[in-house]
Amino acid sequence: MRLFTTACVGLLGLAAAAQAQPKVAIVAAAATSATSNDYLDVQSKLNATGLFSQVDILHITTPVPTPQLGQLMPYDAIIVWSNQSFADSTALGNTLADYSDLGKGVVLSVFAITSTTANRFLTGRWKDQNYGIIVPEGGNTGGTHMLGSILVPDHPIMNNVNSLANNLSSRPTTTAINAGGVVVSEWSDGKILVATSTTHPRRVDLGLYPPSSDSGGSRWLSTTDGAILMANALVYASAGAGGSFPPSLVASLDSSLVVAGNDVVISAEVLPGTVPASTGITVTADLTVFGGSPTQALTLVSGNEYAYTLSIPALQPADTYNITLTVSDDQMRSTSGSVAMLVIPPPPPGYTYEIEPNESKTNATPATIDVGGGVYGITTGSSVLTDGSLITPDYFLLTLTPKPQLGIYRHTMTLETDGTAGHSATLRGHSQGSGGINLASDTATQTSVATTFPPRTNAWYGFGRAEQMFYRVIGSTSTTSPYRATLSTEEILPIDLGVGQELSAGQITISRFGHTNTIDLLVYDGNFEAFEDCVVDGAGTMIRTFPAGTYYLAVSNVNTCDERPFGPGSTTLTSPVLHFPGSVSNSSTVGVGNLSLQFDDGLNNFSVFAFKDIFFGVAWIKFVVVGGECPGDYNDDGVVDLGDLLDFLGDWNPNLGQSVTPGTNGDVNNDGVVDLADLLDFLADWNPNLGSTCS
Repeated sequence: MRLFTTACVGLLGLAAAAQAQPKVAIVAAAATSATSNDYLDVQSKLNATGLFSQVDILHITTPVPTPQLGQLMPYDAIIVWSNQSFADSTALGNTLADYSDLGKGVVLSVFAITSTTANRFLTGRWKDQNYGIIVPEGGNTGGTHMLGSILVPDHPIMNNVNSLANNLSSRPTTTAINAGGVVVSEWSDGKILVATSTTHPRRVDLGLYPPSSDSGGSRWLSTTDGAILMANALVYASAGAGGSFPPSLVASLDSSLVVAGNDVVISAEVLPGTVPASTGITVTADLTVFGGSPTQALTLVSGNEYAYTLSIPALQPADTYNITLTVSDDQMRSTSGSVAMLVIPPPPPGYTYEIEPNESKTNATPATIDVGGGVYGITTGSSVLTDGSLITPDYFLLTLTPKPQLGIYRHTMTLETDGTAGHSATLRGHSQGSGGINLASDTATQTSVATTFPPRTNAWYGFGRAEQMFYRVIGSTSTTSPYRATLSTEEILPIDLGVGQELSAGQITISRFGHTNTIDLLVYDGNFEAFEDCVVDGAGTMIRTFPAGTYYLAVSNVNTCDERPFGPGSTTLTSPVLHFPGSVSNSSTVGVGNLSLQFDDGLNNFSVFAFKDIFFGVAWIKFVVVGGECPGDYNDDGVVDLGDLLDFLGDWNPNLGQSVTPGTNGDVNNDGVVDLADLLDFLADWNPNLGSTCS
């Protein structure tokens, strides 16, 4: 959805005068049924421009009879294309030639101008006397392309056509045109997009298949200006090359979704009329639905830009509202159209409202939240094709308020809506491969489901700091009501390995006990900081060297992760990881009856029973390591040997004479300077204890 950014909403291009807007028809063999979306999509988009008094559908797919001239004469212009066979392409070609000769407008489009299949292109007098502009039967070229060169600057058909993209849709292969033809604009690959004719001034050929991506995948993208282009072509064909054109406008809002009680800026970019040129232009908006004037004047800001700031009443009911704008000139010409705006209630206290655009990590809405608060917004999809539209996902950068003391906390975000359920949320992180973490990536580490209790709840663990998490919400076409996601937190007490079951410093093996379940293991120190590379995925066994201290171990089924890459002993290196440190997530809603572990320091072994009984759950075990503090054991591996001397010299020699953090880089005596005294102190401990084992 879009907030606080410009969004072109009105599809207003060329216009006929309000008192005599063209009446047009779709005359096509587009599908096997007159109610197909291939017809209805084009009809609805032409109607939405507000440029026509009537847009009818004449379905002429075989075996439907060819329309007679009398059926077409009530229309000022028609748009013709094929994707099925005409019942009689010769009879149709003769009728359209007669219709054109009587001063009516004909817009011809793909595939009627490109197909090589019999009865899908026009024959009869239309073909024989070259009423076509683009040489017909030249075949189709597919592939995705954009709006290219405009060869006739300021041509009215290109008015307000600022972007156009086709999604693998077909366009003419040939670039040849018949005598009298004029290429107005091209696709980005040089294929013809628009062509007119000096021989037949009310003729337009469009190298475009009229239905949009809203009716199927391989068509022009409905987020671009294909509807404006078709409407402009029909108005041009209705009036002829020398006709009079009234002023027109493109309407926009700085927010197509507004929270009641806030302001929204209504803007209009006006194109003055021609033949004769417009004078005395005014732009008004009908704001009666908001308690305002039916003819509220917009103020000229600069050039042809008009604007008005509307204050939405705080008690305005939630709904979609269409604001009608009208541009008029002293020549008694006017055009009206509407721009849509969705009004929703204010968010509850303690909730952060999304700020668009926020469809990626890069522009995620920041949200500092506490228990009972959360995030609030609206989305009807997951597409990233339209920056900040209603169909895009909503990203939040959550920052949790810190706890009074460090500990293990389970956080949940529960997604709810007052309307149709169907939203889904994910915790976002990075992908991982054998080469490490892909820091530029964005992937889900956990996805909410409807079968949890409460439904659509995400869960993760933190330690009471102001941890951060990327949280994304997507919707569907039915999720038109606002959603809210609410934070709850509970403190988790770890399983304590217990007094009398302390482990000795040095190499410790942590492994499965009494089961063969696939598990992940992650270790944190006594300050709840991630401990070294102690992350093992899938293997169920971790062998690491632990100095004396208190540790916390997270164990659950796959995939359990924090921000670290998986370390030695892992059976997979491709599971995703979290984006930020200080949190742990599990991706599985499945419980595990046995997560028991055995701890073995080489002298003693202790086992502890653990299990997972909640969705996205993680079991926590606290264990204590003692000893390992004997003099001379520089590398804390539990043995005083040559390795300690080499490790010490490896730190001491390159830092000799340097000021360092006390106790680091060879600073044995903790005075903050690496010097000869550190070497003497180390040797005084190391030499008499050489060969000792710490316990």
